[in-house]
Amino acid sequence: MVAPGSQWPPLSGARENSATNTNERILDANYDVRQLLNHISSNNSVKVPKPVLEYLKSIQELTADLIKNPIGQDWKQQFEQLRQETSQIKQDIHAVRIASSNVNANGNASGSNRIRSYVDAVKNAPPPTHFLSSHGSASTNPATPSDLIQDRQIIVKLGDSDGIKLF
Repeated sequence: MVAPGSQWPPLSGARENSATNTNERILDANYDVRQLLNHISSNNSVKVPKPVLEYLKSIQELTADLIKNPIGQDWKQQFEQLRQETSQIKQDIHAVRIASSNVNANGNASGSNRIRSYVDAVKNAPPPTHFLSSHGSASTNPATPSDLIQDRQIIVKLGDSDGIKLF
């Protein structure tokens, strides 16, 4: 389908020492496709089937996109964002460690003092009292702590007197 005597442009991909770098190969492919499309459009004597022409145009669009966004660029950007977030988390953890291990004037860690003072407060506090009924009825007396303890006891009844001796 090519007119006899039409001279096609030399292609960079046909060189023996073609580029081994992926980005250089993409640049070469884009250049070659542009050369071919320019040759086809400038020579009216060159007749190329429509599917071949469309394929060349799609290759030109693909290589142009790859030039704008090199292979792996999205991955590198995502990795850099993840690295920054990880670095921020590490800084936060370091700040928490420093804050929790600060030593006050007495030589005791302030964080452990707070924990110890809370534990001491709980130890020395009176036991909780549940003397108010929560059901809201005024017809019965409120439950006392001893009543609540009795409700929590488990009673096991054994019918066999020999079984009782085992326990």
